[in-house]
Amino acid sequence: MNNIYFFADLYNITLLFIIFITGILIFISYFQKNNFILNMQDSLLFINRKNSLLIDIRSTDEYKISHISGSINIPAEKISSNNKIFITKKPIIFVCKNGNISKKLAILLQRQGIKIFIIDGGINLWVKNGLPLVQ
Repeated sequence: MNNIYFFADLYNITLLFIIFITGILIFISYFQKNNFILNMQDSLLFINRKNSLLIDIRSTDEYKISHISGSINIPAEKISSNNKIFITKKPIIFVCKNGNISKKLAILLQRQGIKIFIIDGGINLWVKNGLPLVQ
């Protein structure tokens, strides 16, 4: 009988509602946080089947040594939300050496409304998985 009074109390109902909404927001933010990070399998799918735009954000010197076939080079320091490259219907994928710079840059651009994907682990993991690079 006391349980019924607990739920009938307006204060407790408000508290339960706040806890419920907080849980939903945490759940949503968890899944939105990493939905732009592509594993190797998804990266290959995007590159080969979704006609994506693959941007290597490493330095020009690193890009010249080796890069993923079909990628273009725009060093990270030259990327801004004003780049005309972002006016495209294609999925845009960033790749860097290990994925860290790509992730930071993608988050910054997503805050400005630009959807960017990244290759988890970058070029290092690409090579570790036996995937080819070109010179």
